[in-house]
Amino acid sequence: MRFNNSKNIKLIPIVYFFIIVSMGLFLFLSVELQHIYKGEVVFFLLTFILLLIIIYLYKSGKYFEYDSDGETLCLTNRGVLISEKYNYREQKAEFPKYKLKSYKVSNYFFFKYLSVKVLSKNSNSVKKIKFNITFISNNKIKVLQKSLQKIVHQNKHR
Repeated sequence: MRFNNSKNIKLIPIVYFFIIVSMGLFLFLSVELQHIYKGEVVFFLLTFILLLIIIYLYKSGKYFEYDSDGETLCLTNRGVLISEKYNYREQKAEFPKYKLKSYKVSNYFFFKYLSVKVLSKNSNSVKKIKFNITFISNNKIKVLQKSLQKIVHQNKHR
């Protein structure tokens, strides 16, 4: 089974552009209207909120790809902007299915994470890998959980 969140991620560059233009406009208006309107705090507050949204999108707006076809399990996270040329935020895990020990989907208020525990090469230790799945729909998360549960169940009966 293969899927990714490319449909949800397509909007992030547009939102980045809109927010940056809005921040520039708010800062410009706060400087220009300072002598007329004494509420420059409102403009700086709106700019601060937009800055928080940019930070949120930067941290959580990641491309996620899941591939469980064949004998290996491939999980990939990478950034949305500039990631075609510079993959400085890419996180990739490829391992045989039989090494998957367990998984956990953590759903915080604004963030969702997939934690996967994989047996290491010497099979004595377990490595925990964390992937950001914030912009994946709930239906795809359920399908992801079913697929991973099936693999974990098969591994327990080997």
